[in-house]
Amino acid sequence: MAEIRKPGCANGACSQTATKPELQAEGPAVFFSHLFDTSSFPERWYCGTWSTDVGWLHIISDIAIFGAYFAIPVVLLYFLLQRRDLPFPKIIWLFAAFILFCGFGHLIEAGIFWWPIYRFSGLIKACTAIVSWITVFVLIRLVPEALKLPSAALLARELQQNKERLDFALESGQIGVWEWNLKTDTLVWDQRTRKIFDTDPEMTNLCFEDFSRRLHPDDHDYVKDLIEECIKTGNPYHAHYRIIHTDGSVHYIQSQGRVVSDEEGEPEQLIGVCHDFTEKQLQENALVESELNFRSTFEQAAMGIAHVAPDGQWLRVNEGFCKIVGYQSEELLPLRIHELSHPDELETDLENMQRMLAGEIESYSIEKRYLTKQRAAVWTNMTVSLIRHQTGEPKYFIFVIENIQERKEAKEKLKAAKQTAEEANQAKSEFLANMSHELRTPLNGVIGMTELLAGTHLNQRQQEFVDACRNSGESLLNLINDILDFSKIEAGKLDLDLHDFDLEKLVFDTVSTMAWRTTEKDLELPCFVDPESRLTLKGDSYRLRQILVNLVGNAIKFTDSGEVLVRTRTVSRDQGKIRIHFSVTDTGIGISESKLNRLFQSFSQVDASTTRNYGGTGLGLVISQNLVELMGGSIGIESQEGIGSTFWFEIPFEISPSSSTSQLANTQLVNKGALIVDDNQTSRKILSDYMQEWGLKTVGTASVVEAKTAIQEACHQNQPFDIVVTDFEMPDQNGLETGRALKDSEIPVILLTSSPDTQLDPIDLQECQITLTMRKPVQRHKLLESVYHLLTSQHDEDIINTSDSKGQRQVCSQTTRILLAEDNRINQLYVTELIKQMGCHCDTALNGQEAIDAVLQNHYDLVLMDCQMPGLDGLEATRRIRELEKRGLLKNKLPIVALTANAIKGDRERCLEAGMNEYLSKPVQRDQITIVMEQFLKKNQSDDPEPHSVEILCKEKTHQPSIDSAALMKFCSGNLELISSLLDELESSGTERITQIQKSANTSDARGVAEAAHSLKGASSILCAKKLKELSSAIEQAGEAAELTEITILIEEVAEEMQRCLDDLPRLREEIYSMNSDSSE
Repeated sequence: MAEIRKPGCANGACSQTATKPELQAEGPAVFFSHLFDTSSFPERWYCGTWSTDVGWLHIISDIAIFGAYFAIPVVLLYFLLQRRDLPFPKIIWLFAAFILFCGFGHLIEAGIFWWPIYRFSGLIKACTAIVSWITVFVLIRLVPEALKLPSAALLARELQQNKERLDFALESGQIGVWEWNLKTDTLVWDQRTRKIFDTDPEMTNLCFEDFSRRLHPDDHDYVKDLIEECIKTGNPYHAHYRIIHTDGSVHYIQSQGRVVSDEEGEPEQLIGVCHDFTEKQLQENALVESELNFRSTFEQAAMGIAHVAPDGQWLRVNEGFCKIVGYQSEELLPLRIHELSHPDELETDLENMQRMLAGEIESYSIEKRYLTKQRAAVWTNMTVSLIRHQTGEPKYFIFVIENIQERKEAKEKLKAAKQTAEEANQAKSEFLANMSHELRTPLNGVIGMTELLAGTHLNQRQQEFVDACRNSGESLLNLINDILDFSKIEAGKLDLDLHDFDLEKLVFDTVSTMAWRTTEKDLELPCFVDPESRLTLKGDSYRLRQILVNLVGNAIKFTDSGEVLVRTRTVSRDQGKIRIHFSVTDTGIGISESKLNRLFQSFSQVDASTTRNYGGTGLGLVISQNLVELMGGSIGIESQEGIGSTFWFEIPFEISPSSSTSQLANTQLVNKGALIVDDNQTSRKILSDYMQEWGLKTVGTASVVEAKTAIQEACHQNQPFDIVVTDFEMPDQNGLETGRALKDSEIPVILLTSSPDTQLDPIDLQECQITLTMRKPVQRHKLLESVYHLLTSQHDEDIINTSDSKGQRQVCSQTTRILLAEDNRINQLYVTELIKQMGCHCDTALNGQEAIDAVLQNHYDLVLMDCQMPGLDGLEATRRIRELEKRGLLKNKLPIVALTANAIKGDRERCLEAGMNEYLSKPVQRDQITIVMEQFLKKNQSDDPEPHSVEILCKEKTHQPSIDSAALMKFCSGNLELISSLLDELESSGTERITQIQKSANTSDARGVAEAAHSLKGASSILCAKKLKELSSAIEQAGEAAELTEITILIEEVAEEMQRCLDDLPRLREEIYSMNSDSSE
């Protein structure tokens, strides 16, 4: 029996001992009865600080640790068995063994308190040590591998990134993800799938029926069978089907899915993805349709279509091309393009194909001939393009070939027909030129001789005969002009001559020239140009005048009484352009609406009775319409039968840079009182508007009785009128009675007459206080100029008569010699008589050679040269005369004026090109001859100054008047209208003439300087501006001699003199009116 030592033994040894067998012999009952009996505990309970409490503390703790160390390995091993994918499972097993051995160690430590089983305890501890070191060695080996494993945070980040990539890929591909739980029939769609199937994002508890409802009826069974097969076999499926959105649109869906089974292998859910490829499908459908259409077009096209290899071999041809060349398709394919191409176009064709292959051009078109199977040439129009592979390599050419053989043949026929038509047109033009000459030549004699006869002493009956003859001749002349213009219009050869012109002057001059047509009718011919239209415009003034003449003449012809009103107004104006509205309104017979559409037809009038009663060819309106449209305008008519008509037209013009609106206001006339007496309301309104523009206060009356009442009322109010303007022809009393009502006053009275034949006794005019007579239609600037002088100057009871003088105008002296080259004896007689009446000597020549001989033998101031004469014509004669001048055989440059019976385009240009100075069309009128002689003779009557050097001429400073008013009055025979026109022309164009000289000098254009100075010299000579004429003459000579080095000072001098003339114009006008008043007295 072991000894049990009691406490207090020396060296910690116990004196009391007990043996294990003894305790065991006592049986289990004794063991459990002594389990909590500490008296038999080992001696360590009593060694040192050991006590019973401490022993129990160790026992309980060791048992508790054993329980925990036993439970931990069990849990770890269970987790390991459940997670067989965990890395390093061996270390977990070692940790479990180590912990388990540690637990047994603690359990034995607790049992040692009763049983001294130290050997077994040491064995357990040895095992624990072995397992611990094995674990240590295994850990040491596993640490490097364990360190290679990613951390949980890194794995989480990578997982998140992978999820984001997956979402991005799904979003980019518009791929939806879905799950279908087969057991619960729960359908889970992500947002993309909901969008694909057009499902509300807020909708929950989706099931298979929600998906089935979206399927296209034609695809429903197909999709259902596919899914059932996938569930049955477990094989993934791939499907294409259609769905229908709520808006009824059909979408094409591509879907993939597979089965997920549970632990027992039963299908648990179906998962997959889907994609809406509608756009791609539609594109494919369109591509297929396009291919089908192309094939259909290729095969059925009327034009030839072919595919040609880069080496020129035919790859594919359609039936259209086969018909062109007469081959079957199988016959063409073995051939190459050069075998069917005409040699003349083959080189160009192949060159263009090579350029396409090189990338220089993308396509080309060519007209070429193909050779048919019968080797006949067929003209085609071919367009070629190149198709390339995706790599850029040429694949094949596409030829589109149109058969143009018939078109070519038609074009050749048209070309031949055009040539024939041009030849016929040329013949027609030559015929018209000849006819114009042949008709105008005798007509010139008829009208000319009639005019001469009218200037002799005739009784009334003879005068009627002469007037009838003259009117018939003028009607015939107008008819010839209309026919010539109409032929030009039909031939498309009517061109415009654009130049600057004064619109107001043109309109008034045109209307004034037609006033004589109203003399035999009770007609007024008022005219009004609105202030905004009073501009210098750029256009064809001749054609505009022709339109106005046609329309006004037409209105006068169909109006027996009342008025024909001519008006203009501005429609629009913008950036140097203006559109003017012209209207001619009459109170004539009018036109019914049903007949208006016939007005602008050639050789047509509203009915036959019109032609019988009024005459005419019906060409005037057609010509006017074509002229208006040629100018870019429009024309129309408004008419009521029995009431009257209004013809209107609108034309766009350019505004000349030199144009400026007249400023009419004058402080000296503001608030002056004017009485206007005229029975015609329109005339009265126009006159009133004119005067109000200058600030006058006007009162209008329609009769002499009303005028007298107005005069009395003005006197009673102590506001008498300052001036009276009265019409002469009025129903009850004429305008002289208005003057008589003012006999005792000093109020100036202007009397207006409508007829040029109105004869007024000067004694009656003086008795009736008439200060001035003017002819209707009254031109605005002349009326206002007259009013200005009458109200700002002192006048006695003078009579200023501005009517045209019937006497012959003396434009030259008896020493003036004129040569007339004319082969027609009648024309010779007429023109010679006109010249003699003007006070000049006239020699004649029958052809161009006689004219040349005459100018070599005699000195002439002017030559009137007919263009068509036998032998040497006028054009060649002029060229030879100019050549003689260049050679010095003629001293001065001789003015030559063309006389021609031609009236076709280009005739004037040919005359001027030959060296002629001016152009007159036959029959020549007295006024035309007068104007030409004034232009070329007046400047030659007064000798040109001897040549001076620039220095000497510039030093000659005199204080002579800028314009000799007395000489001007004498030169114009007292014609105030002519003087006023000349002064107006100087005022409007004087500065521009100086500017033209300066521009030519700046560009060293000696010829331009001479021409501009020559023009200024002529104008200054007519105006009797001596100093201005001398300076311009000197500049002309310097320009002709090409000596421009010293001309600057001279130009400055002429500019100063021009300004002096312009500054003197108001004084000059007043002097001329005073001189005329004195002469009348």
